[in-house]
Parts: sequence; C-alpha cells; structure tokens
Amino acid sequence: MTTLLRENHRRFGNRCAMDLSDLPLHISRDMAKQVLKDLGFKCESIDLVGLARSRVGVSQYKRGAHIHEAPEILDCSSFSQWGVGMNGAYIPRTTIEQAAYAGTEVPYDDIQPGDLVFTNSPGFDFYWRNPSFGIGHVGMAAEKQDKSDAITIIHAHRPDSNHAGGVIEEDFIGSRFHREKRGVRRIFNNPQDTVTIICPPKELTWITHSSTIALMIVKAVEQGVLR
Repeated sequence: MTTLLRENHRRFGNRCAMDLSDLPLHISRDMAKQVLKDLGFKCESIDLVGLARSRVGVSQYKRGAHIHEAPEILDCSSFSQWGVGMNGAYIPRTTIEQAAYAGTEVPYDDIQPGDLVFTNSPGFDFYWRNPSFGIGHVGMAAEKQDKSDAITIIHAHRPDSNHAGGVIEEDFIGSRFHREKRGVRRIFNNPQDTVTIICPPKELTWITHSSTIALMIVKAVEQGVLR
C-alpha cells in the first residue's frame, strides 16, 4: 500500500499540516483524528487568513527580522513564513525562495484566500536570471471583510510616507501587487480538510514530513490500534 501524499508538508517546529482527505485509506476525517489522538498527537484547525489578519496594526516591521522574533517583529517574508508555519508547513525564509519553492504556482485568475502573492520592491529586489523581473515583497491573499468577492492583501510593510510600518491590509486591485505581478503560490490546496498536527516531543527526532505521520496512521488502522 502506498502512503505517498499528493501534498506532503515539511513540518515547522512541532507542527505539521496534513490534508486528511489525502490519506490512502477509506476512513473518515474524525477517525483519522482519533487515531492521531491515540498515538499522542493533537490536532488544531487554524484559520490562516484570520491568523494573519490578527497581526494588522499589532506587529512591528524590521527588515531582516528573525523568525524567532515573530509575530511581534516581522518583515514581509518572515510574516509569511510564520503564518504558514503556524499552520504546520515549512517554507523558505526569503521572498525570492518562497516565490520559487513554496507550494505550487497558480494563475492570477485563481487567487484564493491564503495564497502567497509576490511583487517587486525597488531597491530590495532579487532575481534568478532576469534582472527586470526582480522579486522583493510578499503578502497573503485574503477575502474582503464586506463579504464581496474582492481580494485584499495582508503584508508586513516597511515604513514610508504612507505607512508607519507593520502589518497592513489593502485592496489587491490598485496595489503594487496588482501593478507589478511576480506570481502567486498556493501552500494548502484543500484547506477545509487540512489540519495542523502537534507532534509529541518523542516523535520529533524522526518526523520531518506529513507523509511520515500518514504512515503511522495507516499502520495503526491496519493493526487495529484504536481505543
């Protein structure tokens, strides 16, 4: 029996995201969560956008902020790394690495809440091969709170003449993210069935990805290890 997952997340600290509907078993979501509980894991459901929005007007901006300073002190890419990490998936630290390696690329006409959206940042851009396609800033897509279909971007903004600096939320249309498009990446393809698994300390030495936890669930079900 294969236990490979279509979406295999690398854990972040003691957190590891898993799409329970992706398990190679015909078991319910609740049964999978019960198996995890019996094995000593805890499951949390985290609102990725809600978590990001909770830092608007609260977090301070510092370029080059260390991830251990999050969420109180952030720059744009440590903000996205922290938010995605709290949901249980590791992504690279820098904006250009996130634009290349985090999740999967999706088209702009398919932007969904929780996607990472990239743009340039004059004076702070990096590029792989094309200097005219520099990438220097990242934000998280969100749904507008007025329940319309409009998309907003939540991001950590450095101080300038228009902003004091910190995490802000602004409309996607009319923003730099819309004018200077540098790509969209999706980390969680099925967020409604994705849970954040809190790993017990004894398992951290060998669990690196959600596929390992999936294997544990499969073995437990096959052996009938259910209380």
